[in-house]
Amino acid sequence: MFKDYGFSEWNDVVNLLDAETGKYVTSSNHKLTKHREFLILTDCHSELDSESIPINKSVTLSAVEVQKGKVQTPIGILFFDEADALKDNAQTTIYVDVEKMNDPLELRLWQKGDVFQPIGMKGKKKVSKYLKDEKLTPIEKENTWILTSENRIVWVVGRRADERFKVTDQTNKILKIELK
Repeated sequence: MFKDYGFSEWNDVVNLLDAETGKYVTSSNHKLTKHREFLILTDCHSELDSESIPINKSVTLSAVEVQKGKVQTPIGILFFDEADALKDNAQTTIYVDVEKMNDPLELRLWQKGDVFQPIGMKGKKKVSKYLKDEKLTPIEKENTWILTSENRIVWVVGRRADERFKVTDQTNKILKIELK
């Protein structure tokens, strides 16, 4: 079954059946990952693993759709200069205080050691622990993007915003960021 995907080390594939969640084997262009009682087959994305996309606030503040605008990203994000109405942060839309962020913003895949302060929490949490607590599959974890400002996480994209950038009574300018 896996021959067409470049797997030839059959003992490794068979051993994966009894392995713990998160273990995987790779071929030249695919990855087979154990997740609970399932094996998940995916394409390898090695070219994205180290990709980082810088985004200047001047671009974000012109209501440009980043994916189709001046910056190419593998995920679609919209930036709006001013929020029509402030609403609560959600998984797909967040509202942040522009003055708490500095150029360049950076969009990248999360990395081991990344830490953020989930909105509503007083302390910090490792992104790896957060993703584990959310019970994401290994593939979902690998494909989790973060938006940062000066290496501080603003948003675990599509999941949770960071407390340090939230809108407060002292906020003068609000930036709405939406995942499409």
